[in-house]
Amino acid sequence: MITWLYPERCPVCMQIVTPKGAMVHPECKSKLNSIKEPVCYKCGIPLSSEDEEYCTVCSCKNNRGWDQGRSIFPYHGSVGNALRLVKKDGRVEFVRFFAKQIKEKQQAFILRMAPSCIVPVPLHPSKQRL
Repeated sequence: MITWLYPERCPVCMQIVTPKGAMVHPECKSKLNSIKEPVCYKCGIPLSSEDEEYCTVCSCKNNRGWDQGRSIFPYHGSVGNALRLVKKDGRVEFVRFFAKQIKEKQQAFILRMAPSCIVPVPLHPSKQRL
């Protein structure tokens, strides 16, 4: 009943997903560009060379409020737009998609780190709408 009232939407094109039960249109899957190695050891953003361990920001800042972070997709493009909709507008229709992608793409990292919790990066207060 819930899926009838709130059908799954594709995080790439924002349209209702067909075939039923899928999370992304088959033709939109090729547009899902996940972050690939090498990545910054601290924040997980892509690096230009395997010789680097840290991005320029993390190599300059010793103190961050967390140990390590990872992302599955860049924060630009259509998938970044879906993530911004979740964070800024509370649009939860893409949360299941992102959770599944985190499990699939970062499972080895999560098991290796054995974190006590996993938290999303909150929206900066200056970007929140009142």
